[in-house]
Amino acid sequence: MSAGYAEPSGPEEAPPPTAQAPANADHAATPEPETTVAVPVAVAVKGDSVSAEKPRAETGQIKITATGQCYVLVRQESDNKELFKGMMSAGQSETLTRTGSIRVVSSAIQNVTVEIDGQSYKSNQTGTRQTYYGMDGPVVVIAGETAGKETKIVGTKDAAPPEESGSVTITATGQCYVLVRQENDNKELFKGMMSAGQSETLTRTGSIRVVSSAIQNVTVEINGKTYKSNHTGTRQTYYGMDGPVAQLDVRSDSGAGQ
Repeated sequence: MSAGYAEPSGPEEAPPPTAQAPANADHAATPEPETTVAVPVAVAVKGDSVSAEKPRAETGQIKITATGQCYVLVRQESDNKELFKGMMSAGQSETLTRTGSIRVVSSAIQNVTVEIDGQSYKSNQTGTRQTYYGMDGPVVVIAGETAGKETKIVGTKDAAPPEESGSVTITATGQCYVLVRQENDNKELFKGMMSAGQSETLTRTGSIRVVSSAIQNVTVEINGKTYKSNHTGTRQTYYGMDGPVAQLDVRSDSGAGQ
């Protein structure tokens, strides 16, 4: 992971004081939501209205600019091709050639602007989020706030890409507090103290966030593969449908997933 990475703030629910984060734990896992496919709907944002445009050439360029330090992942929706991944510092820009719609994932989506055909777009959300862009702008935008060329995405059609359902097994190798939340709706799937050897199999939809007072004591099993954080102490890790999100701070104990 790049030096100088600003770690996200601690877990939203402080664990019992039975465990403390060691002084050298200075990184948290950076999320990338599970693989989903957005239905590309090209729109043009004009003031507060949205109008349909004729299909354009499927290949073009897009410029990603960071207004503050953040992790950014850009994927092409048609083939899941990774166009960019890494930490971006304030003021850094990347011009990418893409085919079709793209998905932009960031640990601080409020710090990312996306420029298409001279028009800049920025999510009005904060924190770890993903946004979708077609050839002409945001996908399925239904409202816009415009100030000059700066347009904020303020809503998407309620029929967002459907998320997959599946199960995940959380096992404690030592006593620790564990909180598991579903990312799409913040639903709490599990919360409490776990003893060594205790397992919980949970049904989830989409990505999950696992928070623990001793993350080194938590293993997460997905599709027969077991993952465990490289860090210790109070940490949170993110998992998509197929494994760790971004796979930055999580190792696979079964030798897969890295």
